[in-house]
Amino acid sequence: MSRKTSKTSPYRVHMFVTNSCEYDGRVRKEAEILVQENCRVTVFAHSREERTRHVSGHGFDIIRIGTSFALRIFRGGFHSGNGLHRLLRGLVKIVLFLEYYFRVILLVSQKPADIYHAHDFNTLPLALVLAKWHRAKLVYDSHELYLQTRQILGLPVFAQKLLRNVESYCIRRCHLVLTVSDSFAQILHDTYAIGRPRVLMNVPMIPECNSCNGYSFREEFQDIGDSKIILFVGAIVPKRGLEVVINSLLHLEGCVLVIMGFEVDPFYKSGLNRLAREMNLHKKVYFKGAVEPEQVVPHCSSADLGIVLTKNDSPSYFSTLPNKIFEYIGAGIPVVGSHFPELDSIITGLDIGVTCKPDDPVEVTKSIRSVLFDESAYVRMKNNAVALRKKFSWENESIHLRKWYQQLM
Repeated sequence: MSRKTSKTSPYRVHMFVTNSCEYDGRVRKEAEILVQENCRVTVFAHSREERTRHVSGHGFDIIRIGTSFALRIFRGGFHSGNGLHRLLRGLVKIVLFLEYYFRVILLVSQKPADIYHAHDFNTLPLALVLAKWHRAKLVYDSHELYLQTRQILGLPVFAQKLLRNVESYCIRRCHLVLTVSDSFAQILHDTYAIGRPRVLMNVPMIPECNSCNGYSFREEFQDIGDSKIILFVGAIVPKRGLEVVINSLLHLEGCVLVIMGFEVDPFYKSGLNRLAREMNLHKKVYFKGAVEPEQVVPHCSSADLGIVLTKNDSPSYFSTLPNKIFEYIGAGIPVVGSHFPELDSIITGLDIGVTCKPDDPVEVTKSIRSVLFDESAYVRMKNNAVALRKKFSWENESIHLRKWYQQLM
């Protein structure tokens, strides 16, 4: 298929992501912007259901690739941490990816695109194959340093080297490489000797009125009363400092923790509930399910403090600049975060909160207390966050994506 030379007809953009895309705000926001740029966008997502489903909304299509029944049963059967079960989970994951790749290739062969857009490394080889096959352009959006995450660093050395070679081969053939932070961009540039990737921060859309949806944590969880609300937003998974904050509640009178997000592993969430009960803190820990991406900021605005206490579990985590920090800024609330370079540059550099060692309960407690119980500091940090809402908004950041795609087309 030859590339188009005119913008009179919509460019076709196929995006690939290995989650359901239901709560992936970055993918959805990018797709919506490209629709506004006269693109016909289809997102090929991954579903835990057996049946492949096609849904439309916000101007673009989502095709959720189904997973075979046998694989879903097999995948759900190994939750222990022993070596055999870890090996089996790894093998299942490989088969799941291959199944996803195969089904996507069959679908795309019927409707090829002009641009193939891979979200994270696990879809990059697929996008490269399709871009080469259809003589199209290739975009790589590295949401994280995928090969420097804990799950990859736990693989044998030969497997890590193989994956690095694959990413090196693919990334050098991309027409546009995006990532979420300056640190990530520099690491990818240094590792693969490529032009510096473009930084597209994972910032939220900011509503004109944060409370316009009328939601309040205090109304939903009436036991909260006048207690100060410490909020965590994101996937409910280990290494996010949740256990540390629950422990801190023992020393934070008049404070509660609200955990808002989707559960990746129900066993982990059950463990948090059990920890709270064992410490007699079950009336101070509340769970709120994930909400639509555009509703996250209005929900955050009914909290008093946001936390970003990611642990230094891998180079990817250490250099991370997660979207939740910008969601807290959008909501106009101060932040307590991990003492990592990117987080420090925003939180302490812009005076919207404090940073600390995320695995030190005493330091976490002192940091939360220093923000919530120092009225003058709290008001100053809150006002600073409010003043930054427009700067760290998708309305502002998406201008860059429009420009880069216009150059591609």
